Amino acid sequence: MTDFHLYHFIWLMSSALGIWFFPIRYQADIITLVTGLFLTIYSPLSALLLFTSSLLVYGLVASKYRSPYVTVLAGIIYCVLQFLLIRGLEIYQYHIGIQIPTVMGLAYYTCRHIHYIIEVFQGHIEPDFRQYLRYQFFLPAIVAGPIHRYANFHRQCNRRRLDKAKVSKAFEKILYGYVKIVVLGNYLLLVIIEPWRATIEMNGLMNLWLKSIQDWTYLYLQFSGWTDVAIGFAVLMGFKLEENFNKPLLARNLIDFWQRWHITLSSWCRDYVFKPVMAYTRKPLLATCTAMVTMGIWHELSLYYIFWGLYHAIGIAIVHKFTKLAGNRNYLKWLTGCRVWTPFARVLTLNYIVLGGLVASLASKLLETA
Repeated sequence: MTDFHLYHFIWLMSSALGIWFFPIRYQADIITLVTGLFLTIYSPLSALLLFTSSLLVYGLVASKYRSPYVTVLAGIIYCVLQFLLIRGLEIYQYHIGIQIPTVMGLAYYTCRHIHYIIEVFQGHIEPDFRQYLRYQFFLPAIVAGPIHRYANFHRQCNRRRLDKAKVSKAFEKILYGYVKIVVLGNYLLLVIIEPWRATIEMNGLMNLWLKSIQDWTYLYLQFSGWTDVAIGFAVLMGFKLEENFNKPLLARNLIDFWQRWHITLSSWCRDYVFKPVMAYTRKPLLATCTAMVTMGIWHELSLYYIFWGLYHAIGIAIVHKFTKLAGNRNYLKWLTGCRVWTPFARVLTLNYIVLGGLVASLASKLLETA
């Protein structure tokens, strides 16, 4: 665990314990102030960008502009351009001769901004600046998510109680999270398995395959670990955040996988990318490609993740087609009903996911050298 992560833990623990000394109507505001102070100390740029973007987004949705469509479009364009600009500067800063610090939580609060804009436009949310700051400046979810929804968070703010029955489970969740991050991810994979794998003589393809498996495993342990930490500390503060992972390694197909892996991002892309594109074009493949490429760019603005998104979109389309055929073909019904089908489908799904990293890497390198 790095010094930053240790300080992050101390801030979370201090906040989770300290807020209960204040009246409940002020506790969410105390968390907001603590979050702002944390960001200001460790990343002033992050604090400035989050507060400025929150102010601008709220100003747009709370304005009485005669055309709500223009307001929504302007808000979404602003959020997307800010995200792409900062991501681009982070990646290409050395090529253009500047250096900027990493912006904490950019991908997460950009999604929350767009979620808020659209939900206000649809009449599901009544604008409230104090409540919006509470929603965006929530310390457990500020660094590594999840992308929680406004309505669920808002309902809990003034109805919170410290449920003593859930405290032990919250600490258990936090402990499991740090075990995934520190013991299994950083120590087992990086300190023990990585050097051991490097000493084994094998052909290039097998080495890349094992490296891709290791990378996916590390990503899962780190990402799900930090989500567990966020959810556990949120419970100690009286909040219940949305789960982000639900045993993704047991997925039966690629669609099932994306309903289990990074659930809050998958559901965000479904609601705010896939459904609008599908409603406008009536083309499922185009809507799926747009959603998955958006998900890829959310991770990193690069050719690699654009190809990664297209690869997964093709896989999802294949699963849709196979599922449809399986409902109309007796031999496919028999095949998918066999006892061995489920474990076979799980292995096939995981191998397709692992292969995605290799395909995206090869495609991006070929295009760059072309």
